[in-house]
Amino acid sequence: MMLVKKLRAIKLHELFGFVKHNLFVRSHRYLERESKIYQKWLTFKFHKHVHIAMGAAFSLLICFFIASFIQHVFALTAWTQTDWSGGVGSSTVNQYSAATQTNTGTANQVTLGNAESFSNTGFETDLSSWNQGLQPNAISGLKLWLKADALSANNGDHIGTWSDSSGSGNDAAQPTSIDQPTYATNVINGKPALLFDGAHDWLVTPSMTGQTIFVVANHTDGGSTFTDYRRMVDNGDTFGYSIFGVSGSSNYNPVAFPRGITSANFRVNGTTTLAAGTLSNFRIVSGIATSASTNNNWIGTYSGSGAQLFKGNIAEVIIYNTALSASDRASVENYLSSKYGIGVSSGIAVTRDTTTKHSGSASAKIVATDTDDFTQNINLGNTHTYSLSAYAYTDGSAVTSSNAQLYANGSALTTTYTSAGGGWYKLSAAITGSASAANYGVQVKAGQTVYLDDLSLNVYQTTGTLTSSIFDAGVASNYGNLSYSATVPANTTASVLVRAGNQPDLSDAPAFTSCSPIASGSAITSSCAPTKSRYVQYQLQFT
Repeated sequence: MMLVKKLRAIKLHELFGFVKHNLFVRSHRYLERESKIYQKWLTFKFHKHVHIAMGAAFSLLICFFIASFIQHVFALTAWTQTDWSGGVGSSTVNQYSAATQTNTGTANQVTLGNAESFSNTGFETDLSSWNQGLQPNAISGLKLWLKADALSANNGDHIGTWSDSSGSGNDAAQPTSIDQPTYATNVINGKPALLFDGAHDWLVTPSMTGQTIFVVANHTDGGSTFTDYRRMVDNGDTFGYSIFGVSGSSNYNPVAFPRGITSANFRVNGTTTLAAGTLSNFRIVSGIATSASTNNNWIGTYSGSGAQLFKGNIAEVIIYNTALSASDRASVENYLSSKYGIGVSSGIAVTRDTTTKHSGSASAKIVATDTDDFTQNINLGNTHTYSLSAYAYTDGSAVTSSNAQLYANGSALTTTYTSAGGGWYKLSAAITGSASAANYGVQVKAGQTVYLDDLSLNVYQTTGTLTSSIFDAGVASNYGNLSYSATVPANTTASVLVRAGNQPDLSDAPAFTSCSPIASGSAITSSCAPTKSRYVQYQLQFT
């Protein structure tokens, strides 16, 4: 930012002495010696008074001419400001008087503020806040998605409707209060679940077609023997998930093979090897039926009969109307594994890497057996335009969409790839925010090893301003041109206004609201910055 000014003070008494000596004294001595007419004039009684009056007048005229000439030609200086990192203060070198919704922490720039939703969260310390695996709505055929963390409820509330997050409208409902499960906070990995009491509680969905199912649940029956069936989810003969114990043992098989699902298509925590374990541990149960079935889904009971009632917590239920591929199935299991802290046997491996990094002390190293997502779950609460970006590295060669793409709200995004040097590439995309919770991050393609760093999701503030400190030119001055450099992304503006006056607080200057923006390279002088003004101030305006 540079305000060119014409400021140098002209010392008139010095100029007067210079003009008097070189123009009048020398001339007087020459004429006195060479001119008879001038010699006769010297005999006139009042010739000295006339000399003094004429000399003074002429000297002053010459002085003002020279002062003006020097002021306009030789005495140009500039107020240059490129650094605002000092914050609010009186210094016109690196401070300003006021600012709203702008960033000044980086030297040599002022930027419009942003509402940052996330930025490189946890790569240096903890990766647990990142979701890993494909989001269920990124895979076609999703018909039911019940998740306790999508409910807005208090601990102990009865839940009469468990809303469907798939977009299919298959809410699970129970109108009878005594038969409604209760909402429980902080049950697994800091997340809630619905508690079914084993005596009354159950829910039912509308009739729908289902074939692949995922359930995250635990069982809270105690004792050393447990032989009766307890249904987590039942869909007639196709989905009959039952939990039972082994008589005489304190360890329990996780789940019985359900009807309609063979042992080869039934998995617990990503494996068909069903090791015995304590039922109170949460598990990821998944199964693919031999064929699709159209029916209601009963949650916590058997076919709406109120029999074989489930006792325990259910955190999430996901159903597709097709048989998922092995890759998609593993991706959903990875999503559930990351979300609930339950280990699975395949899919995506995420570790912290302190050797290969773009900035800071670590990056996230992702080894993807299948195409999987690495995301944050964010409720932006609006549909503004956001900027999503990340830095990615593979083996030093160019990063393309065959390695990774930015991901938002269930879909991979059209991504721009820009070399950042050293084998790192910046991935960037503009997205429209969502008024509800959605996932934002990067999708890593099957078989790829990708290092990720500096993931961020930002939105510009609507407006921002920065008002400079008041500059004292030292004398009443005329101002030249305004010069500045601005980077203006699409749908944004940056303007500079200038005002000037002769009071130290600019109380005699117009308010910025009555001033017009000045283009870089244009004259400053205006009704807001009149000529012969000693004090000057500018304001930056962003939208």
